[in-house]
Amino acid sequence: MNRKKLLCMAVTGLCLVAAAFSSPDQAPKSAGAPTSPIAFKVQFGPKMKIGDPVPDLEIVVDGKPERLSAFRGRSVILCLVFGAIPEDLYLKRVQGLAAKFGTGYGVEVMLLNISTTEADYRKGLDQKTSGPALRRAWDPAGAFKYSSKERAREEIPAWDAQTFVRRLMGAGTQGNPRIPAYLLINPEGRFGGWLTESPAFDEEIANLLMHAGVALKDGDLPARVYGPEAFVPPAEQPLLKVGMEAPDFTLKDSTGREVKLSDFRGKVVILDFWATWCGPCLASMPHVQETAAKLQTQGLVVLAACTSDSRAKFEEWVRKNGDRYPNLTFAHDPLERANERVSLSRYGVAAIPTQIIISPMGRIVEVIVGYEPGSTKLHDALVKAGLQL
Repeated sequence: MNRKKLLCMAVTGLCLVAAAFSSPDQAPKSAGAPTSPIAFKVQFGPKMKIGDPVPDLEIVVDGKPERLSAFRGRSVILCLVFGAIPEDLYLKRVQGLAAKFGTGYGVEVMLLNISTTEADYRKGLDQKTSGPALRRAWDPAGAFKYSSKERAREEIPAWDAQTFVRRLMGAGTQGNPRIPAYLLINPEGRFGGWLTESPAFDEEIANLLMHAGVALKDGDLPARVYGPEAFVPPAEQPLLKVGMEAPDFTLKDSTGREVKLSDFRGKVVILDFWATWCGPCLASMPHVQETAAKLQTQGLVVLAACTSDSRAKFEEWVRKNGDRYPNLTFAHDPLERANERVSLSRYGVAAIPTQIIISPMGRIVEVIVGYEPGSTKLHDALVKAGLQL
């Protein structure tokens, strides 16, 4: 197993979405302004919600150890990136935030390197990627190092548990947010929301800062000022459990044809929630395809339900990649990221990939969250559902 694959395992074991990274689908709007989806998120993984106290974690700031509590009394924007020298796109973004809000409003703006060696971080300090109001920070958990290739898999969890992202999200979660991720901490040390790159970035970050108590001047006010309902985390929907009846739903395949779960009653179904942007989801597909091809004579159905993704991205991906997975039925949830989407509202899915194995009678046999190369979980679940492997 090469180092690149091990690093991928360490930082992309699972993509956290659905309830974990949701915000209300439609933004409150100022008078006369069009309504469009809100880009910022009020929940960071399944644990950290807006208004929650942020753990007093230690990071290295401008080469010196500091705790987050050292910045109490000020709003803090943390831009999480991989690697010591960030790409121009978000380097310019974070430099702009520092120049505008750091100098003008006293906001601490930090570029926080995660999964990066200390040597690479310090090299980055020597590069002119900072500015008068931009701080350079580093997660002291550093990059993953293994004692030997044979022990790498068992050593990853101990390292991962010490990382900034995992300690913020909470023990038991997996995976990392979409990078770059801009996290806001308010002057009281409470979580103030987060976002990644989006066309509405400037408007969204301004709303988060205002909600954190930063009094923006007229020239810096966003075109839309969101009401309090935009900052309320969605109600938690528990993941459906083994033995429960699988709720029916209707999606649309790449041609626009309706696909219902009930269409497959009488067969064992793998209901596989995925997205085109989810690395672990795509990594799991060859194994799922191999399993589906092997068991097609026993009537196994794989319904690959694309969730939290746009129709255009889904159609493009299926057009380019669908032929590689002839035994998978691809369908898309037209509600995309809305709170009413099937994965969240019907099944309580908070992370993808999530595979729900359903019996011929329509009952849930097993729920598998995440993807672990070499795992026998899917095999065991299908045997439990009555198939012969």
